[in-house]
Amino acid sequence: MSNRVSPILAAVVAKIQGLALAVGGVVLPVLVRKAAVRRDRFDPSAMITVAKSRELEDVTRFSFGELRTDYVIDVVIHSPFAGPDDGIDDYAAARDTLVDAFSRPPLVGAPLVFDLRARPAAWLQPYGEKSEYDWQAVQVIASVVTANSGGGP
Repeated sequence: MSNRVSPILAAVVAKIQGLALAVGGVVLPVLVRKAAVRRDRFDPSAMITVAKSRELEDVTRFSFGELRTDYVIDVVIHSPFAGPDDGIDDYAAARDTLVDAFSRPPLVGAPLVFDLRARPAAWLQPYGEKSEYDWQAVQVIASVVTANSGGGP
């Protein structure tokens, strides 16, 4: 059994922390989650979450005996809604910075990643979410190549 996604998540978090993305002069904390959600009473009012996407990874044959797996990672900026024009410039700049930062390899800390892409994402509120929050989302696609064991031991 192998766990290739955890090092990818950790590397994405480290890269975002290195960017020191700020809104209103305050650097946004970066949290790893199972899903890109914000918990009332527990989480900061503005933050960035990194999570394995609900979108399934794409697994294809890369070459004889090797598989290419494209992992989709959701990077979401959660921001409190404080009016229609609140912080638009800061959040738009942060989203563009994330797209630029993840548009090409390497991804330091995830040595198996050989290709890296990013795309803006239309991210919808999670089921049951009723808070007055905005979400700016980016999907990072990290590709790894591994030996195809054929499902054997």
